[in-house]
Amino acid sequence: MPFPTGASTITLTGTFPVPVAGTARAGRVVFTPSATLVDSTQKAIYSGGGSISLDTDGKFSVVLLCTDDTDVQPAGWQWRVDEQPSGAPRRTYWIALPSTLGATVDLSTLSPVSEPDGSGTSTPPTGPAGGALTGSYPNPQLSAATIASFDPAGAAATAQTAAAADATAKVAAHTAAVDPHGDRTAATAALAAHEADTTSVHGITDTSALETQAGATGKVSTHTAAADPHGDRAWANGQFATITVVNTLTGTVTTLQGDVTTLDGFVADCLTRVAAIEQGTAFLSGLNVDGDAQIANGNLTITNFVKGYRYRTDGGALDWEGTGSDLVISVWSGTGFNGTQHNYLRLSADAQNVQIAGKVEYVDNLYGATRHVLDGAANTAGFYGATPITRPVVAGSRADGSALTSFLAALDTLGLIDDQTTA
Repeated sequence: MPFPTGASTITLTGTFPVPVAGTARAGRVVFTPSATLVDSTQKAIYSGGGSISLDTDGKFSVVLLCTDDTDVQPAGWQWRVDEQPSGAPRRTYWIALPSTLGATVDLSTLSPVSEPDGSGTSTPPTGPAGGALTGSYPNPQLSAATIASFDPAGAAATAQTAAAADATAKVAAHTAAVDPHGDRTAATAALAAHEADTTSVHGITDTSALETQAGATGKVSTHTAAADPHGDRAWANGQFATITVVNTLTGTVTTLQGDVTTLDGFVADCLTRVAAIEQGTAFLSGLNVDGDAQIANGNLTITNFVKGYRYRTDGGALDWEGTGSDLVISVWSGTGFNGTQHNYLRLSADAQNVQIAGKVEYVDNLYGATRHVLDGAANTAGFYGATPITRPVVAGSRADGSALTSFLAALDTLGLIDDQTTA
């Protein structure tokens, strides 16, 4: 489907000839944006990348988003180019495609740019505000007309003015009153009654039993000067190591004198959990590793206790084993296990059986020239660089030799032989 109307795009072209003889090169080029792109104006979200195959002339032409479109966020994103030509080294780099390059630009004219650092940010609106607002972004204000529309008849403003005047009058009257709540009169009466009562103040029958200030001060001083008025220190010294004892320890402590009670339950529980982790009996609810990870002198097993697989090093070789189910090898087209899942290889669990899906290419090296092709999806085959074809038909007569001629032609088309015979 085409890009939404209004999206800023540019056509990128490129040519990949073989440097010897200039013949066309096969392969593809993959383009991936450095971030998930959001265009709120055109109402579009662009995630992941895509590929374009080289045509029979070794060329491609593709329409891409411009990297300076202000409607697309975050700002500062770039295109990642992954060249994958057949028979040539793979190459990856970053490019910028601003709209100032014109409607069409060739890949050979662009210079690689630095990889984006991921610090691109969304930009706020700019320019004059409209509608119910006045001023300019990013700090517009409510317009006078909008504020006036909240109370068109002025009833709220009138009521507010009247309420303010009434509150002012009441506060002034309260301030001028001698005893507006009667608090002063009540307090004066209570104080007089308390001073007159000499025999039962606060429930004490005889006020002479009340402690004097001098007596209380003396008792507090005596308590403060006592070495251990409640016996707390003597009890603590029998239970805990004192600063004096710890400070006088020298050399290696081999024996603790006295009783050592159980450590706090929380600490004991922590030690139990740490021991379980060290001994490999603990189950962690999750694990994230940032950086290299190593499993030494053991095997890596991934299982849900119904099916699983493991990487084993304790055998005579390096083993990759599955259990409980077929083992399927596949690759996703997206960058986060998303997009299209391509299933390539199935190893059966119930029999010694291998299935290969799709096209299999035998090459001189990875991403190099193709030697042999077996295409299960297209039901074709080709050997020694021959173009894959379906099963050839052998025709003619054995008696006159035409069948043999047809047979040799079929083998030559498949690439199994190089027919240089003559009539």
